[in-house]
Amino acid sequence: MYPLQAGSVYEASLHRPDKADQLAPAAVAMLFLFNLAYAATWGTVAFLIPTEIFPSNLRAQGNGFGITGWAIGVGMTTLVNPIMFGSIGSRSYFLLAGLNLLWVPVIYLFYPETRNRTLESIEYLFSTSRPFHWDMERAYRLCKERKDQEHIDEQAIKASSQDEVQQEFYESIPQ
Repeated sequence: MYPLQAGSVYEASLHRPDKADQLAPAAVAMLFLFNLAYAATWGTVAFLIPTEIFPSNLRAQGNGFGITGWAIGVGMTTLVNPIMFGSIGSRSYFLLAGLNLLWVPVIYLFYPETRNRTLESIEYLFSTSRPFHWDMERAYRLCKERKDQEHIDEQAIKASSQDEVQQEFYESIPQ
């Protein structure tokens, strides 16, 4: 949203040079607001998702790949932006906003929700070969139910063995 507003303000300043001095602070403010909002939301993805998604034995490598991908993206953006702004000007803001919007369906379709889940249980999400989040949720529920049932069965076996031990103990006491 902020890049669109910054681009619009910049376009307005091109068409109204007499107002450029008044519009420039608004464009700069929109860029600062965008950077603030982006850094607090989407900018954290490269650091948070790998720590939540990868199992413990692969977490360090996953973080390394996530941060490497982030650094490559930041480096490429730094190199490409001057060329892009030089050739298409303020339309660069609209292009960048459009690229951000293209990620919304990707995030919706393929990124599973990890809120209120333990790091150990997140691996259940990836027990399916299907990439869509609703298939991952179904696999998570099935694995979770199976693990819960196994836990209940273990508790029942433990309780029955404790009952047997107590029974043997009471029978061994002379009366």
